[in-house]
Amino acid sequence: MRLTRREREALGEFVEACKEKFGENLISIVLFGSRVKGYAIRDSDYDLLIIARNLPDIKERFDLLEKEEGEIWDKYGIKISSLLFEEEEIFSPVNPLLFGVLSGYKVLFGRENFEGGLKQAKVWIEEMDPIYVDGEREWRIKELIKSWQRNFP
Repeated sequence: MRLTRREREALGEFVEACKEKFGENLISIVLFGSRVKGYAIRDSDYDLLIIARNLPDIKERFDLLEKEEGEIWDKYGIKISSLLFEEEEIFSPVNPLLFGVLSGYKVLFGRENFEGGLKQAKVWIEEMDPIYVDGEREWRIKELIKSWQRNFP
């Protein structure tokens, strides 16, 4: 995946704002979704997974970075959609967001080898072969990830 200069500046500025806001509690910032997989359209947002320690209750997290996201929008016209999790929440085997992240991601900031955790999760998925069930439909997660990686390298 290639980022334009404007995208690099905007994402870099957002990463710096997160470093200021969370300090030593910030573990990692991961870009994922259509921008990384290569099927984004012009107005697609930039999906960011932010992993930090000592976050407030899940309901209080939604607006935690609203100001910083708004500043990036005002300055660059880039829409950032951030999701905040604690490390143990994202690596929970039942968190379906992890499967989407694993299908294509780029670490923008990482402390304490968070990317190693993502690679370890891929190994777990390969070994455990989890199945996602939605009503009567079933999907093998490892096959979905392989398919996404083949179709959107």
